[in-house]
Amino acid sequence: LNRRVLLAMTSEFEDHRPAFFAISASYFFLFLYYSFFARFSVLIYTGYGLNAREIGTMGLLGILASIPASSFWGVVADRTGHRKLVLACCVGMAATFQTLLCLTSRIQNHTGRFMYCCLMMVLYTMARGNDYGQLKGIAMRTLERFDRQTAFGGLRLWGAVSWGIAHPALGYLLDVEHGHLQLLFVGNAIGAMLAVLSFSVLLRSKWTDEGPRATATAEPETASTQSTVSEVPKASVMEVVKIVCSRPDMITWLLCAATQAMGMQHVSQFLFLYMQERFHSSDILMGFSVTITVLFEIPIFALGEKLLPKLGPTLLIAIAMGSFVVRVLGYTLVPSARWMLFLEPLHGVTYSCFTLATVHYLNEHVPMHMISTAQGFMSSVTAAGSALGAVLGGWVMDMPNGGLILFRADSVIMTTVLVLFLFSQLKCCKKRDTQPLLTPGQGTSLCES
Repeated sequence: LNRRVLLAMTSEFEDHRPAFFAISASYFFLFLYYSFFARFSVLIYTGYGLNAREIGTMGLLGILASIPASSFWGVVADRTGHRKLVLACCVGMAATFQTLLCLTSRIQNHTGRFMYCCLMMVLYTMARGNDYGQLKGIAMRTLERFDRQTAFGGLRLWGAVSWGIAHPALGYLLDVEHGHLQLLFVGNAIGAMLAVLSFSVLLRSKWTDEGPRATATAEPETASTQSTVSEVPKASVMEVVKIVCSRPDMITWLLCAATQAMGMQHVSQFLFLYMQERFHSSDILMGFSVTITVLFEIPIFALGEKLLPKLGPTLLIAIAMGSFVVRVLGYTLVPSARWMLFLEPLHGVTYSCFTLATVHYLNEHVPMHMISTAQGFMSSVTAAGSALGAVLGGWVMDMPNGGLILFRADSVIMTTVLVLFLFSQLKCCKKRDTQPLLTPGQGTSLCES
């Protein structure tokens, strides 16, 4: 109760704009850093002579390494309370291992190149952990401080802005100006430094509730209050698992997240390769296709504060997964790469709607002192889906017409999981009509849509 009163007083008297600017800038520079390797990394690996199967294997090893690392860094951030320091260290170490990847060209043996790339990928993903999830946790804590929990989309959209600007610029430099792939390594290092500076300089400790005892901001006034504070469970993965896996509808939500991650892994890792092999697409067209993905992502994030209460998380997830099905199925039907550009805005619908729904689920069910741990657990779940996507995608892409088979299979799998999710939501809502599963006032919006 004391914490709620303190938060209400803070939101009333403290200006939220500096905090919102700091988080927006952090998202902008973090996604600028992501842009140099996200879609273009496959061009680096093929430039080193690696095939689709080897690229898929590398992705699998890296993702498997990230599963324990994501949860580990989340627990470290919550238990130490030094969240922005942990985030800055993760990004700095990850960028260092990415930069070391440029030494691959000095290795003459093909097997040696492959092994070195695998090693760098594993070290990079272990160091990175769940940097995006950690920043999301910091944003959620800050929004709670100012009592603006539904304003997440307005901050997150700046990541989409930098993502949309960087890719066509990189495509132009690589294609029209015949820029060397080493440009990606230089830009990646600069982007990482800007991101670390934004975390260290712009974010303030008081916004993110730094300190291991930050959850007990107000001093307890009575013995009963002190007893209640002492009984707050420590941040741990097992506590988050108990919370998230306590209901069937939450479990199917995790299944949706893992399946969505698998499909996204196929798109991010193999779409450019598919465009090159089937349509002989240029680098600038591929870079421009990423810009188009944010056309719907930015306005949906901007309107997130209004969309989430009106539509509810269930409908947002259904829209997200339905958009993904239409998109990947369309890849197999269009006659040329230019027609694929008309499908790319659906990525913005998928990503933004799913992100807004995920923020709502975690806000409603996970205590704020465990939010970084919960983000780490979510990153581990999605990493498991991405791992499956990496290994299956690599094998399928090496088959004749592998891209067609891969994306059509994605549409079938995603549709099946969506039906299971909607069925579990319907069953949960019917059960709540007769016997509530939660305490009054908690989790009610799950069934509103």
